[in-house]
Amino acid sequence: GGGGSSYTNPAHFQNVVHTQGMNQDQGALIISYSAGAECASTERIPVTVTVHPTPVVSVSANQITCAGTAVTLTASGADSYVWMPGNLSGASVSVTPSATTTYTVTGTNTAGACSNTAQTTVTVTSVTASADVAICLNGSTTLSASGADSYTWQPGGLTGSSVNVSPAATTTYTVTGHNNSGCSTTDPVTVTVNPNPVLSIGPDQTISAGDPVTLTVSGADTYSWSPLTGNTATFTSTPAATTTYTARGVYTATGCSSLATVTVTVLPATNVTGATTICIGSATTLTVTGAAPFTWYDAATGGNLLFTGATYTTSTLMANSTFWVSGNGGSRARVEVLVVQPELTGVTASPSQVCPGGTSNLSATAAGARIYWYDAPSGGSLLGSSASGAPFMVSPTATTTYYAQSEVQKVTQTFNYTGGMQTFTVPAGITSISIDALGARGGRGSENGGFVSGGGGGRVQATMSVTPGQVL
Repeated sequence: GGGGSSYTNPAHFQNVVHTQGMNQDQGALIISYSAGAECASTERIPVTVTVHPTPVVSVSANQITCAGTAVTLTASGADSYVWMPGNLSGASVSVTPSATTTYTVTGTNTAGACSNTAQTTVTVTSVTASADVAICLNGSTTLSASGADSYTWQPGGLTGSSVNVSPAATTTYTVTGHNNSGCSTTDPVTVTVNPNPVLSIGPDQTISAGDPVTLTVSGADTYSWSPLTGNTATFTSTPAATTTYTARGVYTATGCSSLATVTVTVLPATNVTGATTICIGSATTLTVTGAAPFTWYDAATGGNLLFTGATYTTSTLMANSTFWVSGNGGSRARVEVLVVQPELTGVTASPSQVCPGGTSNLSATAAGARIYWYDAPSGGSLLGSSASGAPFMVSPTATTTYYAQSEVQKVTQTFNYTGGMQTFTVPAGITSISIDALGARGGRGSENGGFVSGGGGGRVQATMSVTPGQVL
């Protein structure tokens, strides 16, 4: 249990108070006593403590200035003042902060040295322009600034916190930011102008229908084409009509690009009409339509220039001949002229011997030709004609020599109206045909109680270029 009661012998102590369990540490004995008699004074002596009021410190309002520009701070409401930061003294001080700063002034009264504080902030404005930027030639960009009340940009004299510029060369723009206190600061921003590719695509080209054309572009790193798809510098196309191709070239490093165009003019296919199957020793006239001017040659490339113009009359031809015609400098079209010589065989007179007043049947064979009979090897008189293999009767009055000459006959095929579709297949070796179309006569009608005959049908005649085997 707790100790302590053994120290309180009633023979020695008075006014004993026992408290159980109060000490939680080592035991101790504490003795106290009075140096004199235990009595109180009979009079109270006064002393006064004066309480001085705390000053109410007022400070000038917050201000806005520019770096390097001094501003004046003022305080009132106390007897002396100390400003921090700067440890400046006085009711009015001049400060030149380089950055926004909050100043604390401590105002102290002389009586009682009581003090109080107040704060004011000087905001130092500094204009900040957007980061440097790169654009492509003929491009534009937007520059921006902040930290001021108004802004002016040079070169250009532009105003506003955001401006759009399109320099032709690398340019450093300086923005001047003005605040409402009348000071200003500047900040530069550089716009780098990267060049666009200078593309080379070659001159416009002219081709004939069906001919291919190869186009090549250079001057950039990568390419794309329109209206075709592809990303190669060279491609080959066979346009069906005149087409303008656009190539876009891009510099990979900067993304700057340029466009170049080339027009491929497609000339209409040349169309040649005229007799392309003739007899030996004859000439033919060939006419071409398409894109002028026209030039005629004796070879597919190079060769001799035979004629310039749409209509060309050949010289006398003794063998099959080939000509080439070009329209407006395009590729040359081949024109074949077949020269035929009907072979006369089986020229006979039956009987070959007759009496005066007798008759003899002359006969000759030439495929596809008609036989003409003369009384002289050249010139002379035409006695008459007969079909190939058919007899031609003569009755000479004296011994006579007759001369047979063949001539290819024009084959005619007539198509009468049937109410259905009819076809014609161009024979081998035929490249030109003649067309003679006859319209039907109008039917009979009635008018004023009588019958009226219909009008005559129309007629159209023309030549037409064809190819062997073509079905019309």
